[in-house]
Amino acid sequence: MSKEFEGNVKKFALKNKLTYYICNNKMSTEKLRLALIVKAGSLMEQDMPNGVAHFTEHLCIENGIEYLKEVDRYYEDNNILQGYTNFEQTVYYFDCNIDNIDDGLIVLKNILLYCSNNNLLMKKVKEKLIIELDHRMKCDDFTTKCNILPTIACDKDIMSKFPLGKKSCIEKMKFQQVKDFHDKWYKLKNSAICVCGNIENINIKEKIDKYFSEINDDSEKNEEYKINCIPYEQKIVINNNSSAFKVQFYYLKRDYKYNLKADITEYFLFMVIKNYILDYFTKNNLVMVEFYSKVFLNNLKFNILEFKSKNEFKDKFKFVDKIINVINSIKINAINENGFIKYKKSFLENMKYFYTTENHYDNREIIKECVNNFIYDEELMTLDNEYEVCNSIIKNMYFEEFNKLIHEEMDIKNLVLVIDGKGEINSEYIDRFKKIFR
Repeated sequence: MSKEFEGNVKKFALKNKLTYYICNNKMSTEKLRLALIVKAGSLMEQDMPNGVAHFTEHLCIENGIEYLKEVDRYYEDNNILQGYTNFEQTVYYFDCNIDNIDDGLIVLKNILLYCSNNNLLMKKVKEKLIIELDHRMKCDDFTTKCNILPTIACDKDIMSKFPLGKKSCIEKMKFQQVKDFHDKWYKLKNSAICVCGNIENINIKEKIDKYFSEINDDSEKNEEYKINCIPYEQKIVINNNSSAFKVQFYYLKRDYKYNLKADITEYFLFMVIKNYILDYFTKNNLVMVEFYSKVFLNNLKFNILEFKSKNEFKDKFKFVDKIINVINSIKINAINENGFIKYKKSFLENMKYFYTTENHYDNREIIKECVNNFIYDEELMTLDNEYEVCNSIIKNMYFEEFNKLIHEEMDIKNLVLVIDGKGEINSEYIDRFKKIFR
């Protein structure tokens, strides 16, 4: 790994409790990326209209653009302001050249301090959000989430808190509702500023102090948001509205807390399982397998094995049955020692490549690390240190320990089976699929 990269993200706090992150990324040749992270997502809407968090984000962005136009600092290819809202946070990004960093800090400060009323902008945001909602509702992933989320979140009302919001709520949204949400959750202690890029010749700490230190600390305590967790008996979720047939195994971990050793161990385990399954199906070249992991609602983690058919199966049950048989075989018999050695060697080689590619020097990726630290309390580490720790953990994992973990991680108590069925899965199929839970 190049020693020129000084990507040590430094974390600080002003006296008024505002957190901020600075990363001098000497390897970066792209625009600087500034960010404002706010712990304010759709779960915090509570008794407010569904979609007010997302609406607040869009209105703040439009206000920011208006400000840049007023001071003649808005450019098509620079000073780019954008953002996103999910269940737990809203994040604003400002991409700019080094000469425009003050513009970005002023815009982010304005977003944090207030949300201005403007009838034209309110109308514009409503129109944009309704178009976005209409588009997203037609997408496969949206209908899949609508079916899956209540089960994995153990909250039957979770879709009433969906970040996009309800169309009826967006259409009727009043500025006072947006202001109330902003005033309640856009607090210094709920927020963080990030600056990342090649900033060697700039005193960023001085600039952040200049723009943010005089904001008064509002120490009023926010009420905690709560999830209505009612364990579901449902273990199989069928989504018949999708355009593609796929099968997903969700292995859930509740009460999740960040732990690098546990996380890299789980990742290793499921990558080995994925590659074992791919090898199993190599002869007939039937299946595509993906693995990914996500943290949701702060303390819920799920590891997902996703299967797609390379060919159009006439008998969808036979396809699912083949996959269930392989999963059951791994769960019961684990993986043989020669296979473990082979997959472990491959994993270590891929991990070394992953940690030495220039992907990690991308300002956007570094900002994501800051978001994860601020929201989920993930540890901030240099790439060298993280690689050394992860490499040591996997190198020192032995066959017996690995197979014991397989039995623990693939426990059916943690499993939800999700099938996107293209309208072809009925109740008779569900009964047949239940054999995986025996």
